[in-house]
Amino acid sequence: MLFHASLCTLKLINFMFILECRFGKTIIIQEADSIEPILIPILRCDLISQGSRDSIPVGDKLIDYNTNFRLYLCTRKPNPVIPPDALAVLTVVNFTTTRAGLVNQVS
Repeated sequence: MLFHASLCTLKLINFMFILECRFGKTIIIQEADSIEPILIPILRCDLISQGSRDSIPVGDKLIDYNTNFRLYLCTRKPNPVIPPDALAVLTVVNFTTTRAGLVNQVS
């Protein structure tokens, strides 16, 4: 299976986010050192059902939501500051490599 994802930064999130969410694609936000308020409804999956369609509020707009949509936030900070309301709905994965971890893998 091929994995197609769009890369962006928080500065470009508004337009790209709406497109990716609507069409069920994957978006990777780089250098996400903080959680922007516009992302909170997506992180909590605040879906609104309108007949057979699911929509989600993004800013002041209500956009269609595709269940295949995926969002990944990446940062270089070892301990990013994540607000408690966002931390409750996120899965944090730390891919930091240490010298001791590498030595254990080689031995």
